[in-house]
Amino acid sequence: MKTKCCYTFRCLSTGPELSDQRILEQLNKVQRANQIKPSDKLEGRASSYNLTIEMETGVGKTYTYIKTMFELNKIQPPLSTMI
Repeated sequence: MKTKCCYTFRCLSTGPELSDQRILEQLNKVQRANQIKPSDKLEGRASSYNLTIEMETGVGKTYTYIKTMFELNKIQPPLSTMI
């Protein structure tokens, strides 16, 4: 059984900006490697893209989400701690 989960990540970065074209190229590369039809365009705004992640039930979606937030917090602390 597949479940559909949607997450939107927003990151404040002081590093180099990636163009929409570069992000789309990298997304297409991952899609092709996984036999997924490549996207024609990015959906959403440039500061917050809409990505849908589909995974089978019981494969660790919650763990992956928490681990990602933990790792991102090491790089960029929450805005509330920066004010």
